Amino acid sequence: MSRSCWSARNGARCAVSMSATASRATTTASRCTTWTMPRRWSRRRGRALVLHLGASAWRCSLGSRACTTSSIAMGPGRCRRCNCGDTTSMELKISPRSVQQETVRLVREAITSGYFKPGERLVEAKLCSLLGVSRTSVREALRVLATEKLITIVPNKGPSVAELSWQEAENIYHLRALLEGEAAALAAARVQPEDLARMRAALDAFADAVEQQDWKARISATADFYEVVIQCCGNAIMGEVLHGLLTRINFLRARTMASPGRAKHSVRELENIYAALEKGDARAARAAAVAHVKAAEAEAREVYRAMNQAA
Repeated sequence: MSRSCWSARNGARCAVSMSATASRATTTASRCTTWTMPRRWSRRRGRALVLHLGASAWRCSLGSRACTTSSIAMGPGRCRRCNCGDTTSMELKISPRSVQQETVRLVREAITSGYFKPGERLVEAKLCSLLGVSRTSVREALRVLATEKLITIVPNKGPSVAELSWQEAENIYHLRALLEGEAAALAAARVQPEDLARMRAALDAFADAVEQQDWKARISATADFYEVVIQCCGNAIMGEVLHGLLTRINFLRARTMASPGRAKHSVRELENIYAALEKGDARAARAAAVAHVKAAEAEAREVYRAMNQAA
């Protein structure tokens, strides 16, 4: 396996690996170009192979932008991706979203959208087939979702979608009204023009999602709007509590927003919160945030009643 590094001198062993399995180098100036290192040597040390390549992974500068793909040098001073001459830095690129993260996201969306019903057993083999991932990835994803209270794992029975009772939902709405109302009131005194701009962008995205009947985009835009409010309130602990409830809040949002007409009411309610924050009116902001939660709770109550009647 041919690699490049800065470390070897004429006829010397490659200083990056310092292994007896590495060949002596044929050098150009102070760069060796032919040392080899079997993958098994790397695995015994528990490191990814690229970490042993030293200066063989390069990032090339293209004007004001930089190539973010790690590449092995084609030769002294050359990048394999674009064949440019800039080899002044090394980049070890990691994928921004791992297989496990994608697995968690997809299973979470399947639960919140109702694809997997409350109480339904989640069979690992079926999930592996649906998602095209390993059983290890599925198990790790299920553990994450268990911490979010979206699934329950019962010994000797396996995982199943959590059943959120109306009593639990009512408690969540009660806590939301307290925390989101206070967060909005605190944010009114701290909000900046750039924060208002982000909230306006979220509101516009929500309105577009309503017109397109895109429930995922509606939930995402609502979360973006409240994220700004939480950041502006200045209380990190309050934010942690709300973030801990976010998955179950989105679970309930997915059901209430599916009700005819609810989404348009939500637009008006969020606009009221925005208007109060824009004026810096803490009392109005609290009242608007609480009214929004109470309206969502009333809609959820009707959804649960209809579900119980259907059962």
